[in-house]
Amino acid sequence: MSGENGEKRRELIRNAGYFIHTELENTNDTSIYCIGEKQNSYILQLVHVFNEEKHRREIENRAESVQKMTARYPSVFLRYLEKNWMGDSGDFQTEFMIKMQYGLSMEQRMMEKGLTLEDVIQIGIKCAEALEACKECGIPVKRIDYRMLYWIPEEGWKIGFFLADSVENLVRKEFMPPEWIQNKIYDKKSEVYNIGMLLYLLMNEDEVPFLDICQTDEEAEEMRLSSAKPPLPLYGTETLKKIVRKACSARQERYEDVRQLRDILEKISHMLPQNWLISEISGHSYRDEEYTGDFDEEKFDNKVTVAEEIEKVPESKTAEKIREPEALTPKEYMKAQERAERRKAKEEEKRAREQVKAEEQKKKHIEQQLKRAKKEEQKKNAQKNGNKDRKDLMIIIGIITAVILVIAGIITGVKSSTNNKIYSYIDSRTYGTAMVELQELYESGKNVDKAAEKYAQSCLEDREYKRIPAAVQMLSEEYCETNKEFFENMIKSMVEDDKESRAYDLLDAMEACGGVRAEYASEFRSSMEGE
Repeated sequence: MSGENGEKRRELIRNAGYFIHTELENTNDTSIYCIGEKQNSYILQLVHVFNEEKHRREIENRAESVQKMTARYPSVFLRYLEKNWMGDSGDFQTEFMIKMQYGLSMEQRMMEKGLTLEDVIQIGIKCAEALEACKECGIPVKRIDYRMLYWIPEEGWKIGFFLADSVENLVRKEFMPPEWIQNKIYDKKSEVYNIGMLLYLLMNEDEVPFLDICQTDEEAEEMRLSSAKPPLPLYGTETLKKIVRKACSARQERYEDVRQLRDILEKISHMLPQNWLISEISGHSYRDEEYTGDFDEEKFDNKVTVAEEIEKVPESKTAEKIREPEALTPKEYMKAQERAERRKAKEEEKRAREQVKAEEQKKKHIEQQLKRAKKEEQKKNAQKNGNKDRKDLMIIIGIITAVILVIAGIITGVKSSTNNKIYSYIDSRTYGTAMVELQELYESGKNVDKAAEKYAQSCLEDREYKRIPAAVQMLSEEYCETNKEFFENMIKSMVEDDKESRAYDLLDAMEACGGVRAEYASEFRSSMEGE
């Protein structure tokens, strides 16, 4: 998404009386923010819409359908609280705003508290219920991934439903079943695969299947698409691991539909002891046969009720579940030692390959040096002995040198010409054209620190504050590490000019870049709010 579009959307949000906590998602046709007003916070979705009657009607109708669905299934979806048009001035394009119930994103939740075994099971159940609800309400949605998961402390996990197609198109390829990638087939068993793979990654440190037994990511992806049976994920109970593996196995081996997967997850959650459910899943792997009895995930019959499955568990174990809810650390667990050792061996093998590669490069470099030395020796001998080929050799060397100088001159000239054009546009205050040239140079992989610095300084002098964030985002990390004063002066100038909103825009852009710019932004923001 261009900097101008992002700036426009943030301006619309501020004009509506909200302030932005976090920017969660940004594409060309949608933005998702965590926003606030007074004591309340919300998830806000902005959809970029072509200002045509047909397109406006389509987005309004879809939003209406989704709002009815979220109201019908409030325990599954983030509720739609409000929807209207923002910045609707009759332009070619406009923004459609949907304000939703507030929830912590998956990333925010994991930063505050690690995922528990119960979290993973509940995420699987909620995803299944969401896909079922979409099907019942006639709303097309094929895949769910991490970015659509939100945690509400009083209500648990919910799904954030977004209107723009680009959000679904950005779903990680791992969530797409082999039959869809290879033959564009997508049915109810494909939905099972989506949920199964999502749970697999949560239980496997976000690593795809086969990665620990393959040399490269490409080999692991080939095995996944071959519908080979994946290894069990690292963490969780043995039964849950097998359930998840079955869900993302070959198409004919999966559960029939997401309802069957949901039922089996609900059953397993009622069988396990409370102290297991509330423990963090990472780092623990449990043998659960004494709690699950003769439960068989391969021969599961979803006609059997939860109560009937619980009756199969010995009474002593049921009593134990009630007696020990306060235990935070499970007594029975085993760490996935073999997998950890295999992963360590793979890392050591990778380091060994890199070392061999480095040695080969070193050897190649030495050979090149020897060849150059040999040529120099031959050249000296030719001069010393008055070799008749000396003149030809010098001519050849002269031609090669001339060609290199010409090529170097062309490259330098092109770069110098481009930079001169940018500086000329900046000096003439033609900032829009200067930014286009600067963006092209930046996207070609060239270092644009000097040009971007000059652009930002000139915009600062002319009080064209809104143009500065785009230039700041093009600066290299090395430049930023040694030029903290450059950013500090810009923020200070905007604040002194009573343009705090522009200063906050610049801080937002710096935080989006990560690295040292995000650290500076946090420090400057704290200083501003403290004053």
